[in-house]
Amino acid sequence: MHRVIATAMLCLFATVYSILWMIGDVSVVLMRALEAGLIGGIADWFAVTALTRHPLGIRVPHTALLVTRKKDIVRSLSTLVDTLLDHQAIRADITARLPGVLDAFAQAVTVPTSAVRVHVTDFLRTLAPAVGYAAQTVITSWEKNPPPIDAGMIVRAIHGWIDQPERARLFGSWAMQMTVHIPPMLRMLLQPLLDEQKIGTWVQRMLRDATSDTKAASWEPHVHACIAHLIAHMPDPAARAAAAWNDALEQQYVYDALAHIARTTIDNTHTMDKLNAFVDGLLAHILAHVRPWIERGFAQRAAQYPDKAWIALVEQHISRDIQWIRINGTVCGALLGTVFGVLELLH
Repeated sequence: MHRVIATAMLCLFATVYSILWMIGDVSVVLMRALEAGLIGGIADWFAVTALTRHPLGIRVPHTALLVTRKKDIVRSLSTLVDTLLDHQAIRADITARLPGVLDAFAQAVTVPTSAVRVHVTDFLRTLAPAVGYAAQTVITSWEKNPPPIDAGMIVRAIHGWIDQPERARLFGSWAMQMTVHIPPMLRMLLQPLLDEQKIGTWVQRMLRDATSDTKAASWEPHVHACIAHLIAHMPDPAARAAAAWNDALEQQYVYDALAHIARTTIDNTHTMDKLNAFVDGLLAHILAHVRPWIERGFAQRAAQYPDKAWIALVEQHISRDIQWIRINGTVCGALLGTVFGVLELLH
């Protein structure tokens, strides 16, 4: 639509100018306005057309830039992504926002109808199988040879659950559900990489790395008491632990406890420092994987497009704006021509 308007304006200026030029003895101001509008419109038509194709099919140097410079454009987008994903800048932003996020979380999680409460509950319910599996593993180990509770046992229990082959499919399914929030153009470029199994395997590996340094020494008294209780009262520890976990999620005190933890964390400098350090490490780990993934995605997706399809894709998103350049060029040229015409009369 905007292309039609821009072309119609240019044709109108050309037609009126031609008619008045043949008539002769016409206002200098009007002629200068038409001349400048034509020049501005034609110049901007050439500039806009040169972005996507050769004007009039003539291979003028530095035209059809989206085709001839496609690799450079993709490389520039990758550089832009790398700049936007700057570790230091993102870390500073997260550090500044974290207290506010914790406070908002503490307020929302205690409200049963809030979206935060619903999402937290859904997430915690997905952990029920992990709770059951970890309980079964720890209890079995305890029964065979009761050792001191240490970080290694807990880490091995967590890794035992994470490393099961079906977990990759589960993680991949969760990740694919999140991709609906990716902007359409970026999702189109990343489409070759959006493979459920590959993403699930990557998340599985990242979770394993993220839990490899878990420290559990301070949990020892609580874990001792919990395991003793489970052994004494639970014929099927895994099922009972998972069921108890789900039952607990129906109780308000769980969410009040989460809110209390969030609020006390804000006021505890030492805990905030540890939380910021954890977020920093997690951020570094994520960025190390995300940067090359996005860059490869841009390159692979762009390479799959033939020249015409590539041009159509870009024009689909920017056509309206670049046609406004033509309209503005014609209008601004006419206004400047009017000014010069008036100055010529005054002179």
